[in-house]
Amino acid sequence: MRISPTNTIKVDPIAPIGVKKMKQYWMKIEYQHPAVNSDNPLWILTQGTFRNATQVWQSYQYQAEAMNYKILEVKARD
Repeated sequence: MRISPTNTIKVDPIAPIGVKKMKQYWMKIEYQHPAVNSDNPLWILTQGTFRNATQVWQSYQYQAEAMNYKILEVKARD
C-alpha cells in the first residue's frame, strides 16, 4: 500500500503475476515422548500461511523439538 501525492491510497495487487500465493500446509507429525501413546502419525494444519514447504519446516522445527515430536511430511493444503 502506498499514498500518492494526491493523498489517495493505492493498493498493490494481492498476488502479482509471477509471485506465488501463500498457503497453509498440512504437517504429518509423530510424537517421540513415551508418555504420548500414539501409534499413528497425526496430520495437523499450520496456523499461518507460507510460500513453500521449506519455510514450514524452518518455522516449526523449534516447536517440534520443544514439544517432542518429529515432522515426517509437509504438503500444501488444496
